[in-house]
This record gives sequence, C-alpha cells and structure tokens, in this order.
Amino acid sequence: MTVALVNVNIVNKATPITVAGGKVTFELFGENWLKVETASYSALYNAAGTTVTLCGAGTLVAKGGLRAAGIGGGENAAGDIVIEGGKIEATSESSGAGIGSGYNGTCGDVTISGGEVMARGGLGGAGIGSGNGSQAVCGKITISGGVVVAEGGEGGAGVGSGFYKSRCGEILISGGKVTAIGGVDAAGMGCGSISTCGDITISGGEVKAGTVDEGNKVVAAIGNGYGAEAPLVTLSNCVIRVPGDNGAVTGFNGIKAKKVEPDVTNAGELEKKGVTLVIEKLEEI
Repeated sequence: MTVALVNVNIVNKATPITVAGGKVTFELFGENWLKVETASYSALYNAAGTTVTLCGAGTLVAKGGLRAAGIGGGENAAGDIVIEGGKIEATSESSGAGIGSGYNGTCGDVTISGGEVMARGGLGGAGIGSGNGSQAVCGKITISGGVVVAEGGEGGAGVGSGFYKSRCGEILISGGKVTAIGGVDAAGMGCGSISTCGDITISGGEVKAGTVDEGNKVVAAIGNGYGAEAPLVTLSNCVIRVPGDNGAVTGFNGIKAKKVEPDVTNAGELEKKGVTLVIEKLEEI
C-alpha cells in the first residue's frame, strides 16, 4: 500500500502515524512534520514484522519523545525501515535512536538507498541504530546510496549501537556519502559505549567518521567504543576520512577493531583493495 503525505503537520501526545501491519510506502510531497509530546512514543512507528518505506521528493521531520526514536520504536518492538528518497530529519528527545529503536526497545533492519537523511540520537541513542539500554536492539544497517549524516547522543554511535549493552547487527556500506559522528565514549560508526555491534563492511561510497570524544584514546572513529570492541572492519573500493593520533590511523579516533582488513597501515594493501584513506581533524570532516 502507498500513502501520500502532502504537507502533513501533526503534533500529538501519542505516535502521529502508526503502521500496524503489512508493508506501507509513504511518498513525500511538500513539507511534513510529525512530533510527539509524550514519552515512549516515536513520531513514525511501524510494528514488529512490518516494513515502512519512505520515498518521494518532499521532506519529513520526525521528532520522537523521551525514550523513543524519531522513526522506529519506543519502549517496544518495531519493524524494518527503508528510505529510498526524500529529505528526512529524524531525532529522539532522549534515549532513542534518531532512526531505529527506543530505550530498551527493538527494531528490524534499517536500509537506506537514496535521499538526504539527518538522524540524531538522544542521550544514549545512536543516530541510526539502537537506543539506550541493555535490551535495546537494532537489526542490520545497510546504506547503498544517498547523503546520510548520523549523530549519536552521549554514549551512542553515529551509526551502530547505543549506550550500555545496546546491540546492533551488521553495518554494510556500499555507496552514497555517509558522515557518522559518535557521542562521548562512542565510535562514529560501530560500537556505542559498553555495547556491541556486528561486523562493519565498507565496500563503496565515501565515509567520514569521527567522535566528539577526540581526547579518548580508546574510542575509534570506525570500530571500537569505550569498553566495546567491534569484531571486524573490512574495507574495499571506498574513500574513508577519519581523524588520527598524530597521523596514525590506528591511534585514537582512527580505525580500531578486533580485526581490520586490509592492514590500514600498509599503503600497498590499501591500494590493492581500492581504498583511499584520508587522515583529517574532526572539524575538517
């Protein structure tokens, strides 16, 4: 089913739009605003087992409440989220991801293939991924196109997991332009603080990653968060821009995980894999 959103403006105590079953595509026209004024409600919610797809040439601003995502879930279970087009801005007031799960909530996979996306997590939430809390889970995150900017709240990754035993699945980047900025103690792309994420595979596109916690010698731009080790980072046919400790990419805020392929300190290996690696200051990213 396809539903046209045409200059919709809804401010509500509960979730303004809920998809309770099936697969629903929202085609965006004009400027659309969804805002929640009560805790635990997301601005656009799709129940577990459902899929919501956003497309079109319009805009959507989705502002979730306390403990809830902008787009995704609150303290409950949400389904798959697909973004194919449009200009999307999704934020959590606190403890939820911008796009993904809320506080101790779950969501399915997040897939972005086009459009312009700005996602900001609340306190403890990822920009795109899981919210805050030991029961917070997000599925696989796939980005193959579009322009994406994701900013985590304190303890939350830009793209990945939120704070404190929060979890997300694999992170797969194959195209587009992605900027991922982690909050304090969190990776730009990968693990939030004291949390886990799946393997990170970047096989195309351009990724700019960093963390606001530049002085933390544990936290990586891509990979590890504080008290959290990413299992595997694999790079090929991509452009990567990260900060580095005195120019060393494996220093703090560079690329760090249990295993990184290829060896990012070996220029020859990077060239073989088609990887362009640029070391910059965070403000330049």
